[in-house]
Amino acid sequence: MAEVIPIRSDSAGPRVRVRLDGSFYRLSFAWNTRFEYWAASVESDSGDAVLLGSVVRADTPMTLAHQQTGMPLGELVAIDTSGAGLDPGRNDLGERVELLYVTASELSA
Repeated sequence: MAEVIPIRSDSAGPRVRVRLDGSFYRLSFAWNTRFEYWAASVESDSGDAVLLGSVVRADTPMTLAHQQTGMPLGELVAIDTSGAGLDPGRNDLGERVELLYVTASELSA
């Protein structure tokens, strides 16, 4: 079953260190005030950037289109729990919109 990543948009520039498919990563999020969207970045545990500024869209895979060395083997997906398919607003990340990680084994099943 997909793992919920504990992230909250009530802090400035939320960050979290998580274990994804056996490796640790640092996920960070930034709110773009001008265009009103969340952007996600992923770093390896050693600090190497593996994904920079991916726009967080509801019900859309975040990492699959950016496959490169060092990326998690599974997929990060922001899910609108209301079922409306709305992107996360300034205060929705971790509330109405949850960040899920689907493991590599779940993707292949």
